[in-house]
This record gives sequence, structure tokens and C-alpha cells, in this order.
Amino acid sequence: MQSSPNHSTGVSNIWLKAAIAGGLWASVEIIIGSFLHNLKVPFAGSTLASFGIVLMVAFMQIWPERGLIIRAGLICALMKSVSPSAVILGPMTGIMAEAVLLEAAIFLFGRNLAGYLIGGAIALFSTLIHKLFSLLILYGGNIIQIYINMFRFASRQINIPDAEPVVLLIYLGMIYLLIGAGAAMAGFFIGRRAQKNRFGKHNFDTSLDSEKNFFQINPNLSFSIPFLILHLLFLPAGLVLINYTQVYIHLPIIGIYLLFCLTYYKGIRNRLRKPFLWIQLLIIIVLASLFWNIFSETREEEPFEGMWIGLGMAVRAVFVVLAFSSFSVELRNPAIKDLIFRTGFSQLYMALNLSFAALPAMISNLSPSLNKLHNPFSFFPELLHQAEVWHKSLRMEQ
Repeated sequence: MQSSPNHSTGVSNIWLKAAIAGGLWASVEIIIGSFLHNLKVPFAGSTLASFGIVLMVAFMQIWPERGLIIRAGLICALMKSVSPSAVILGPMTGIMAEAVLLEAAIFLFGRNLAGYLIGGAIALFSTLIHKLFSLLILYGGNIIQIYINMFRFASRQINIPDAEPVVLLIYLGMIYLLIGAGAAMAGFFIGRRAQKNRFGKHNFDTSLDSEKNFFQINPNLSFSIPFLILHLLFLPAGLVLINYTQVYIHLPIIGIYLLFCLTYYKGIRNRLRKPFLWIQLLIIIVLASLFWNIFSETREEEPFEGMWIGLGMAVRAVFVVLAFSSFSVELRNPAIKDLIFRTGFSQLYMALNLSFAALPAMISNLSPSLNKLHNPFSFFPELLHQAEVWHKSLRMEQ
């Protein structure tokens, strides 16, 4: 077994456990997430969130330490958000919200089945809120009007003209709450079962890749604190311009900013090469064209109003995507690393580096277990067993 003692030296026990739990959570997100997204499985994000709830509640049965879930969620969020060109902030905030709410519920209601059920329910429900909020940020408030008109059109087609659009969201929310509670219950019993069968034989690879580092910098990239501040300020300013000024005012300003981003951060151009982005924008334009003023008396006088609204939403979406991607690139500035150390987050940094060093072996260990995914009571206990092995191995290196 090869290892690198430098990765684990100085990491406290709870951060060591968080590094292992967060690393395994990220491995599940990466391996199973890629599988689900490649197959275009609906609600892939919610499915992954359910797996995260199962895993974290199960971990609490073998490592019942306060603050473990938040730490593991932070590490998983940072690992999941790293890509060659940018840190994608959407998954980071979603995973962190899930971890914080689950931890908070356990803190308030106790480490018991009721606390886990409540925590799992609100944690998964938060993914629905996060999705809705993301759509609002991406497309603006016009998306709400399109949804309402689509709902009213559909309800009239099935002869339920008095149905309210909010009813669908309420039912969807209830489904999320129930599935989240079910995921927590599964995690509870999986963890209890694993607790009774600890430290069996193993053949897991626990080697560390000494070259892996969260702040490993591409030598072709250059960073600028002023540009970081520029993106931080222009993100809300650009949205205000889009919302409250005429197109002939904001379009040239937004266009110059996006041209700068695409020129200076060549890596973010990959975001524009993804067909799914353009398919999504095309769908938005078509839906806006069909449903924006479908019940308006001025529809015949302004037949293209919906199309222009849809085009405006598409421009907003491209701006948000590229602005966040540019901002995310600047977050990898080595100065951020120095700031983390100076402000007392050295434990997070060391735990994160440890998780990245272990990630290749974790993914390698996880891949053969995917054939057990259909049976969570076989798949997840194996992950917990791997965690115990990792913990024992890394503790010996400290």
C-alpha cells in the first residue's frame, strides 16, 4: 500500500473523518452522477441528493460526531464543484444547503430516527427550492409567468379550469419530503447494520495520490483580484441592467462584458460548446413564444412579444452562466489559499487536499460496487466499510 504521510499529518480526527465521508460522497456524485446524466435520467440531481442523505445518515451511526455532516458536505461541495475550467457554484450551494439542513435537524431533534427523518425530508426538499431559485436567477421572474400560463393551458385541456398552479408545487414538495424521509430511514438502518458488522476483511486500495491538490494551478492561467471584484460586482449589476433597462441600453454593456470574459478566460468557452445548454435555451424561447401572452387580449396585436421575451431570457441565461464561470475561475487564485490559512481554515484546506489525494483510489474502489446499486442495503454498507478502512489506515500515518 502506497501512501503519502504529508497529506494527513496535522488533520484533526473529525476533519479526517469528514475528509473520508466527503470524499466518498463526492465519489458517489461523480461516478453515479455521470452515469445518470449520460442516460438523461429525469430528476438525476434529486436522486443524487437522496443518495447523499442515505450516506450521511448512515455515517452518523458509525461516527456520531456533531459537525461531521457539515464538514463532509463542505468538502464534497468543493470537490464536486471543481472542473478544469471553473468551479461551478450551483452544485456547491446545493450540496452545502443539504448538509447544513440535515445537520441542523439532527442538532434540534437529536440523533434519533425522528431527527433523521425530519432532516432527510427538509434536506431533499431544499433541492427543489434550490432548483426553483436557480431557474429564477438564470431566467428571471418571467419564467414564473410562463409556468402559470402553461399550467392554466394544461388544466383547461383536461377540464379542470379552476386548478391553481401552486397546487402542483405543493404536491411536488410533499413528494420530495416523503422521499427525503425515506432516504434518511434507509440510511439509519443501513448504518445500524454496518455498525454491528465493523472491521471485516478488506482488499480496498487506500493509496494516496501525492500529486492531487485542490489548489493545483494550471500554469497557463493568470489571476487578478481586481477582476475577481469586477465579477462579484457585475453579476448583480448586470441582472439589474437586464431587468430595468431597455434592450438597446443593456445589450451593448452585457455584450462587452461577455466578450471580455470569453477572450480572457478561454476555458469557459467549453460551456458554450455543450449542446444541452442551447437545447435548453431553445426550449425556453419556444415556450415563451407559445405561452407568454396566450391569454392576453393583445396577443394578436403583438404576436412576437413572447419570442422577444424568450430571447431576453436566453441572453440573461448566457450572461449568468459565463459570469459565474468567470468568477469561479478567479476563485482559484493562489491568494485565496493564503487567505484560507490566515483566517484559520487550515484544517479545511488539509482535509480537502487529503480527500483529493484519496479520490482516485475511492473512485477505483467504488466502480466494482456499482453492480450492487440496485440494492442499497448492500451498496452503502460497503462504502461505510471502506470508510472505516480509510480511517484506520490514515490514523496510523498521523
